[in-house]
Amino acid sequence: MLALALPDSLGPYAVLLAIGFLVGWYGSGAKNNWIVVFGIVVILAAIGLLQLAIATHDGRAPTGF
Repeated sequence: MLALALPDSLGPYAVLLAIGFLVGWYGSGAKNNWIVVFGIVVILAAIGLLQLAIATHDGRAPTGF
């Protein structure tokens, strides 16, 4: 059911990935390991959601993959 709510375009995943990198970069500069870990988790979530969206693709013409 979650896969039906995932967007078909690449944009939201790229934005989430960029936010993860920015959060990790900020955490690295602030020397706060918890913020770095949160950034890594956001990056992994973006990658996992993108792979889930690709795996559950129903055969329509993709708009961003």
